[in-house]
Amino acid sequence: AILITTKKGDPRNKDWGISVNQNLMLYTITQIPLYQNIYGEGGNYRLVPNNNQLVGNTGAIRMGSNNNSWGAPMLGQPYLLFNGTMGRYSPEYDNISQIYQDALTNTSNISMSKADAVSSFRLSYTYTKGNDVIENQNLMQRHNVNLNATRKLSSALSIDGRLMYTRTDMKNRTYRNLDASSPMAAYVYLARSAQVDAFKPWADPVTGDAINLSSFNNTENPYWSIYENENEDISDRLIGGVSATLTITKYLKLRTQATLDYNYKSAYQYKEKGGIKNLYGYFSDRNETNQNWNYEAMLMFNKQLAKDISLTANLGTNYANSNNTNNYVYVNQLLVHDKPSIANAAAVPINTKGQNRNRRMSVYGSATIGYKNYLY
Repeated sequence: AILITTKKGDPRNKDWGISVNQNLMLYTITQIPLYQNIYGEGGNYRLVPNNNQLVGNTGAIRMGSNNNSWGAPMLGQPYLLFNGTMGRYSPEYDNISQIYQDALTNTSNISMSKADAVSSFRLSYTYTKGNDVIENQNLMQRHNVNLNATRKLSSALSIDGRLMYTRTDMKNRTYRNLDASSPMAAYVYLARSAQVDAFKPWADPVTGDAINLSSFNNTENPYWSIYENENEDISDRLIGGVSATLTITKYLKLRTQATLDYNYKSAYQYKEKGGIKNLYGYFSDRNETNQNWNYEAMLMFNKQLAKDISLTANLGTNYANSNNTNNYVYVNQLLVHDKPSIANAAAVPINTKGQNRNRRMSVYGSATIGYKNYLY
């Protein structure tokens, strides 16, 4: 385990010191790719492939005949939207940017510290909350506690302790790349004539299933992905250690330390049944535990043997013990809507478990002879 000491108390200050910090970060989309805005939904420079996409006696075409933008020139032709309202077959210059919003990350920190000639102490707490440039995605909360303390027990012995605990709660983590459940993937295939408001409502109020989008079927309705699917994970991590340094002689020191890195993660994915790409629904639940102990002792020798000759030598031993377990269960078919649970399974759940244990012991050493502090 690698432990990094960030701050300690200032020995020049004999009183308790309290520090409060506040940080706000704003994120906004400043640039999107350039798109052509001459041809809209369709193929082969046609509005529709056949008469089935025409709305009788209106001269209008139905939205969703093709998910490509190789249709006719967009001249404001009548355009029947998915939600049943009449629109215009015209360029939608900002239909990509409408999915995005400004995002904000708020970080608050408070710390207290004290130090004197033989000891130091510092305790801090940090709270972070943030959202994403896509609504209802990557909603994050993080709590972090840091404790660091040192004490010189005598002229020959000193100890150092540190502890860090972090809890991270992430809701609706966005699926990456071109996953059909990613709202960003929907906008990769979005036709230039597609009106974003036409994708609302995204669910049938009677059946609860996604509203059919005809040939717009490469991905889920982006609003279905944003508001119906869930992807959540909670992580608890504890990193701590204690070390002691004993000065045996002027030239010889002994350093020992014990460290722990413990991480527990619980996560689930829920894809609502009735989706365009996932008709039967999906649910998975995963729990992982990773525990690593590390013990180390090292003798350190450093002496000037002669005027121009020095010797530095280290002899150490290390014992590492790790234990990793995981439990994963999922089902590819759900019974009812709005129930993210394995109890909602309409098929036999599949469960896998695993465990990995590893123990390692080692002895190591090194020696360096130096001449005039430039030749070793």
